[in-house]
Amino acid sequence: MPKYRKKPIVIDAERVSTLHYQAGGDWKALPGWVVEAYEAGTLLFLNHPSRIEIRAVAGTLAGTMTAHYEDLLIRGAQGRLYPCEPDVFAQTYELVEG
Repeated sequence: MPKYRKKPIVIDAERVSTLHYQAGGDWKALPGWVVEAYEAGTLLFLNHPSRIEIRAVAGTLAGTMTAHYEDLLIRGAQGRLYPCEPDVFAQTYELVEG
């Protein structure tokens, strides 16, 4: 049976807790791709507990998804947004630029 390796692609990712902190304090500190998704109505900041909802209109493959406080919000190669748990993120991705 053939085996495959994931092709190296560069993604954007931010921890949900960091995005919540930025959104509550200095909106200009948010990454541009997050602001664009929020303004388009595809990304919502929710409280109690803090999380981000990614709506299906963002082009997600799984419909509406929730990114929890310690998760990472990822913008993939095709611009789709999705959540990723920290341990899965650490096993799958490495930092390419700071």
